[in-house]
Parts: sequence; structure tokens; C-alpha cells
Amino acid sequence: MGEHPSRIYLDNAATSWPKPPAVVDAITDFYQHHGSAAGRGQSTDAIHVDRSISQVRSRVASMFNANDASQVVFTFNGTDALNMAIRGVLREGDHVITTVLEHNSVLRPLSYLQEIGMIELTIIGIDSAGVVEMDRLEDEIVNNTKLICVSHVSNVLGTIQPIHEIGAFEKPSQCLFLVDGAQSAGHVQVDVQAIGCDLFACSGHKGLFGPLGTGILYVNDRAVEQIEPYRLGGTGSSSELTSQPHEMPFRLESGNLNVAGILGLGAGLEFIESQSISAIGSQLDQLMRHFLNFAKQRDGIEVYSLKGEQSGAGVVSFQIDSMPPSDVANVLDSQFGIQVRAGLHCSPLVHKAIGSDKLGGTVRMSVGHFNTLQEMNAMIEAIIQLTSV
Repeated sequence: MGEHPSRIYLDNAATSWPKPPAVVDAITDFYQHHGSAAGRGQSTDAIHVDRSISQVRSRVASMFNANDASQVVFTFNGTDALNMAIRGVLREGDHVITTVLEHNSVLRPLSYLQEIGMIELTIIGIDSAGVVEMDRLEDEIVNNTKLICVSHVSNVLGTIQPIHEIGAFEKPSQCLFLVDGAQSAGHVQVDVQAIGCDLFACSGHKGLFGPLGTGILYVNDRAVEQIEPYRLGGTGSSSELTSQPHEMPFRLESGNLNVAGILGLGAGLEFIESQSISAIGSQLDQLMRHFLNFAKQRDGIEVYSLKGEQSGAGVVSFQIDSMPPSDVANVLDSQFGIQVRAGLHCSPLVHKAIGSDKLGGTVRMSVGHFNTLQEMNAMIEAIIQLTSV
């Protein structure tokens, strides 16, 4: 099947599209004019690549308010960043606290470690507004709690979690706080020092406008003291050693970096700086409120995100009457040229918590910077037709 002539892309929580032209230009420029690996040569082009990578690393550190660019680790995606954090800090006998909101990129590695008897795992529920049960989370912190992992923004509900409050909780000295920022980076202001998180993981290809195959892990000094690399190999540095170098970020960056992807990510970050995160967030807020104001007054549509009272962070989930979400998504695509995502969104526990699993999940609409009110109105018109049958 070819592309619908009036394609409306509303699946930015999966990956943002379109990318700013400068992102594509940066990738093309690398392959056409440079093409060198990072940290693996002394040629003019290799040195240029190293400097360019360092500039992107500094740009990430500035955007997230990290103390130093060496605290920024480039990964191959958000899942890689989360696994690097989870597998890197946990040891036998550790206790971990997470929530039903989490993506399988968190739930699966933690469940695996629990299944093999390595860790104890506590999973916290959410309240009627889609926010983690804060009192219970705090109560579950015990002496051997090593890691608290919470999504900044739910990829199903769009709810922004009170991570600053969690960061301020009293914790055992060894306890680290990991934030999954896959849906917040680029949409919500992220200040890792103000949050009080030790680790912040995100993909580069969503709100940061980078290409697929890019991710970021922020590791503060406390976490550096505890984290071990879960991927070992060549780093382009300290090649005389047969052991992994301790210097950050190379300690965690084994293997060739996705140079083209990182340079594309850098162009995405530069684009965000030109717009400002607050302006992008306000735009997403306006689009979401426009849709939610319609949805909460329309019979036949059930909105799960914040009960339609707030805008979240560019993500809304809903069901239409008793139609399976996959059928709704197929009709939206084939008849209206509107592309959304249907199902469980790799986050099964939150669907069970809100009861949407009984119909196979929800229809998720996620907006990005390049969406317009005209496209929201097209979505509204499509919903009107679907709920008028």
C-alpha cells in the first residue's frame, strides 16, 4: 500500500515525524563528506567527527543541566539506555521499586532479574488521575532498596509524574533514582539536578527529533560509583588495556557509536533550542486540550488519559464504543489517512490498571511539533463519523 495522499501522522510517541530538515542534512553530510568512526583515527575527518560528537554531548548536558558532558552516555536507543542503567547498578539481593506505568523496556529486565532470584521487585499502582501512588511508593522504600525507576511521562496516559517529589524522598545511601524520559525529553523541561535523579534515560528519536538508533543515558557522580558496564569492548580509548576503561563516558560506550545518528540528534537538539522546549510544550498542550475538550463532550468515546481534564504531554488514549482499538486504527488510516497506534503500547500493566486490556488496549494519539490544529480538527471529524455509526 502506498502513502495516503493526506497523511496525518499522530504517532509521535513511537517516533517523531517528520524530522527537521537539518537532521536529515546532518546525516547526509556525514556520509557524503566524512564517514569516519568516532575515536578511531587521527585523520582530519576523524578529528572533525570526534569534535562534532563532543559538541552534541555538551549540548545534551546543557539541555538536561548535567554537571559535566562526561555524564552523558550515547546509547543505541532508549531500551539500551534503560538496560544499561538497570543491569549496570543492580546486584544480588537488591530491592527495586517501579510502577504499573512502565514500558516493557523497564518491566522485562526487572522481571527477568526477579525470576532468576537476583532481586526483589515491588510494583506500585496509580490513582484515578493516572499518577503513581506516592504514599505507597515512599512506604515501600526499605534498607536494601537499590533502585527506584519511574516514567517521567506515561506513554499510554500522557500523565506527567511527580518525579521531583520522588527525587526528594529520603532514601538509603545506596539507593539510586532512575527516570525513564522517553516521552518527556524535548516536550517537558528536564533538569536532572532539580529532579534529584541519579540516572535519566531517553530515546533520541522521539521528542528530541533525532533518528532511530539513538539514545541517551545521564549518569551522575553517585551512579558512576556504582554502575558497571553491561557491554564490554573497544572504546577507541585506552586501547593498551584489556580491561574496560574507568573513564566516563567511554566506560559505558563500547563498540562503534552511531555517528550519523548522533550528529542527526545534535541537529534535532539545535532545532529544539531555536524553538524552546517551553514553546513546544505549549503547542502540544494547545493541541491536546483542543481534542480533549471535544472528546469529553462526545458520546461514544472514552478517554483514559486524565479523564479528559488535562492535556498531559502530547499523548492521549481512548476507546470508541466497543470497537477493538486495532479496528479503529485501521479505519482511521485507510479511510481518513490518520496514523495512530493501537494496542497495549508495550506497557501491559497500566492497561490492566485502567481496565482497557479487556478490549485489547487503547487507541493512542500522540502529537508532535509539526502537527496542526487543522489536523486535530480532521481527527475530530473522523471520530464524529466513527461514533455516529
